[in-house]
Amino acid sequence: MADMVTPERVGERFLAVFHRLRRAADERMTASGLSLARTKVLRHLAESGPVRPGALASVCGVVPHSITDIVDGLERDGLAERQPDPADRRAKLIRLTDKGAAALTTAAATREHLLNTLFGALDAAERQNLLDLLDRLDTALISLSAGDAPAPAGPASAAQAPEGTTSHVNA
Repeated sequence: MADMVTPERVGERFLAVFHRLRRAADERMTASGLSLARTKVLRHLAESGPVRPGALASVCGVVPHSITDIVDGLERDGLAERQPDPADRRAKLIRLTDKGAAALTTAAATREHLLNTLFGALDAAERQNLLDLLDRLDTALISLSAGDAPAPAGPASAAQAPEGTTSHVNA
């Protein structure tokens, strides 16, 4: 029964497509001057205004050391800057620069083009069906994360994301 459509087979295919999508997005974003992680940080700065690095790390789902590396790169490229926190002069705030806002506009256009090209390959009914299925999967994942569903025993049952994907960076 090699043709049987098992949850594992669907999951493996989903992870492979997801990995390829992330790679394509990151390659296109990098070509436009930003990675997915850097774009996420800039997008948050654009939405929230200046923020402390710890809060930025938390919102972006990365560890403080990673946010330091990302902010260092953004600052080096003139896309963000550290400034004193008026509430606590010992602390720093990260602020989006005008150059960062311009880069974010370019990155958003790149991202929009990629998503329109990819999901434009589906008609409206297929997109709605995919959206409904993703909502169901997300609900199942939330339940699993909340501990509502028991995890199967054994290392063979542990699904792993393909190498190079990270759950902490979402664009």
